[in-house]
Amino acid sequence: MCSEFTWDGYKKHLAHKAAEAPLTRREQELVEIKAAEAQTVSDYQGTTARKSFTPGIAFPLTEKAVEALSQLTKAKEERSSNFVSLVRNKKRERK
Repeated sequence: MCSEFTWDGYKKHLAHKAAEAPLTRREQELVEIKAAEAQTVSDYQGTTARKSFTPGIAFPLTEKAVEALSQLTKAKEERSSNFVSLVRNKKRERK
């Protein structure tokens, strides 16, 4: 009986199929470079990270500003803009 048609032969065949292909030193370096690049990309947060630079600061808003901010909660297709620019009135009221 041929050794390829035995249980041990079949297990060796499966092990061979699962083994990584032999790589040259240069190919191995490229694999390591790609892995490092992928790690760098996954560590980068870019503009998707939200940070609050002024937590806890409260200031009064006009009704117009409140309405403009509430528009941002609507679906993209239902609103006229994607941002609201708030301008602080530098005139201080004295009471």
